[in-house]
Amino acid sequence: MIIKEHGKLLFDIYRSVDYGQTFSLVNPIAFQGFGKVEKILPSPIDSNTLYVSHNQFLFTGGYVSHTADDCHTFELIFQSDDGIADMILLPDGTLEIGTKHSVWRSVTGDQAHLWRQRELTQQDMIHTLPTVHHNLTFSIVRLIIMAVITTIKVSTPVRHGPTSLP
Repeated sequence: MIIKEHGKLLFDIYRSVDYGQTFSLVNPIAFQGFGKVEKILPSPIDSNTLYVSHNQFLFTGGYVSHTADDCHTFELIFQSDDGIADMILLPDGTLEIGTKHSVWRSVTGDQAHLWRQRELTQQDMIHTLPTVHHNLTFSIVRLIIMAVITTIKVSTPVRHGPTSLP
């Protein structure tokens, strides 16, 4: 069942408490709806805590929501005009969120209410992120590769051999 209002998906996370026999819609209550859900991550510290990243459209209007009461209520804890490219949870409960141009890290542990921006250079994006950042690194490198391929396609003419004009 998909509920739409003004072209946006609403309540697009389903929850099962009986090992998948039945599912019910999760209602975020605090905001209109999740939109396009990109990723759901369980906390490594608290089994009742989940983080949900969701975007309105491709790289516009990205959000991260948090529940600490087994999906009964959600709180919007992060918002970016650039959209959310990826997010990871470290073993200590620290949440890192990758946007189009930066990485944000929670500085309050699992609660993730205070944020510090990590500015990244191109060198950082390719070589120096730690191995726990595998998913985020892959997303950032994929964006760089897509940009390079697009540039090559636009600026390099393709020749298929001699051509003759009639």
